[in-house]
Amino acid sequence: MVAYCDWISGWPPEHENASAINVLYLIKSDGSVVVPNSSKYDLSEMQQTFVTGERVSISSKNQLFSSTDSFRTIIKSGAHIEPILYNQIGQSPNQTFTSSIFLTSNSDAVWSASIANPIGMYGLKTQTTTINSNLLTAGLKEIKFLQENFKGTDTTTSLISPDNQIRYKINQSLIDDKIDLTFEYLLSIVNLDPLQHLNRLNYSRRTITRFVLVRLRGGIEETIGLFPQKSKGFFTLLPITPITKLKSIKFILPFTSLKANDEIYLKVLTSQTLGILPSSTLSVTQNIPPGYPANPGISTLNLWISASNATVQGVNLAMINNSGFEGTNILYTTNDSLINSFNDPTALMVNIPNSSVNPIRLPWSLINGDEFKFEGKENEVYQVNKAMVVSSSGAPSGSVLAIEFNGSLPISGSIDFNNFLIRRFVTDPSQTVISGFKPPNSTGPYIVKPEFVVPELDISIDKIITNLTLQGVLPTPDG
Repeated sequence: MVAYCDWISGWPPEHENASAINVLYLIKSDGSVVVPNSSKYDLSEMQQTFVTGERVSISSKNQLFSSTDSFRTIIKSGAHIEPILYNQIGQSPNQTFTSSIFLTSNSDAVWSASIANPIGMYGLKTQTTTINSNLLTAGLKEIKFLQENFKGTDTTTSLISPDNQIRYKINQSLIDDKIDLTFEYLLSIVNLDPLQHLNRLNYSRRTITRFVLVRLRGGIEETIGLFPQKSKGFFTLLPITPITKLKSIKFILPFTSLKANDEIYLKVLTSQTLGILPSSTLSVTQNIPPGYPANPGISTLNLWISASNATVQGVNLAMINNSGFEGTNILYTTNDSLINSFNDPTALMVNIPNSSVNPIRLPWSLINGDEFKFEGKENEVYQVNKAMVVSSSGAPSGSVLAIEFNGSLPISGSIDFNNFLIRRFVTDPSQTVISGFKPPNSTGPYIVKPEFVVPELDISIDKIITNLTLQGVLPTPDG
């Protein structure tokens, strides 16, 4: 088979001198196609077509590799790369390294008032949710918001069922940590009075609206905020087309006004039928009080220590070895944040701005096959065999996170373990990692072929595209 790819993109800085090929179709010798991610066999099809360690050629309609530079080696078939933890900024040879990194918890991204963080770190935390269409008839009606689920820095959202329309519920940890809340509603409002167009200036048909922030405590509703704030103030929508207004309404709730299990929500008092459009949002910001300990970050100085240096650091290497780790191909860390959050599914590294590294999407963990790259050099890459938290006297907390590698590490001091990037190859039936880059100045689509193909597939990219178009796989040029 050969691959029809829509793009080829470089992997630095996660992997120097490497690229991802994104496969739309695998083409068989009889002309039929395999669409990645459409069946359980797709991964094996990809890995049998592009075998790790073998070579491929690349062509596009406007560029071919020269005969002296015609092949690229497959680094990992059926996979893409995810960064796990790093302090590298930019790519070789101009990379730099930060002196500290940060962890956060994506547990706060679930719609909950919790400020609790298993890593013990705090910062400005803002959560945003949206609404479905709300049709509010005259009277005091609650505006229903929907939960959104965020994963790390990925801004892709997923709305859950309307049956799960929610309120903001307070928990004890927020109060214990003295966290004030700012509720900000950005509402797209429309007057849906069916008679609104009879008279553009008919004030009797205007919609008189007041927004009421409600606290439900022990089954009893209490008003804790009004907009407008004046006792006789109302927000007025005249029956004039267009009559949609975008209104920002903000309430600040000190932690002293809250108790565990309080539920906070917004009601609207309206004299006519009112619509709240789906573009409306609610953002809740957890405000850190003045003087509250800031997130100190994790210093990368001596973050990773070679086992050959253990006695210098006062860590009992024998206790590490007794836990199943042997030899000197071991790094460990005594950093409490990395130890306490290890394998916590909610703990992620905070992305370093302008690092060029892809956003962190996977929690802080290490599995067999993960790779440490030191000093931004591909000749200083070491593969993880196993990692676990083990007891060790001499460590500040009595434990270390020990990491055993498949091969011997360099002598301590010969490379700087402080400068690192940890990466993971993640199974992906639609991608493959290759060495090098696409042909210079080329644009997609691309045909990627194994070094050796059957005669039926040893044809030009133009012929392949024509065949796919005749089959209806690709659109016609005019369609």
